[in-house]
Amino acid sequence: NRLKQVIVDGEAAGYHVAIGEYQSDTTAIAVGFRFGTECYALLVGGPTQRLEGHIEEIGHMLISRAAQLAG
Repeated sequence: NRLKQVIVDGEAAGYHVAIGEYQSDTTAIAVGFRFGTECYALLVGGPTQRLEGHIEEIGHMLISRAAQLAG
């Protein structure tokens, strides 16, 4: 199933990517984290043409920042 594979891939990478899911020309990169007892997410989204080639870099920056916020 495609959705299950997307989730598995995102968990393996440490961040999730949506390309054209909301609008055909947009991309979003997100990472979830806990802060205390609450769940949060950090997300970067924008035009696909601007984010192409930077998804992995942005994903790793989000992972790092989420870890800092989570303490």
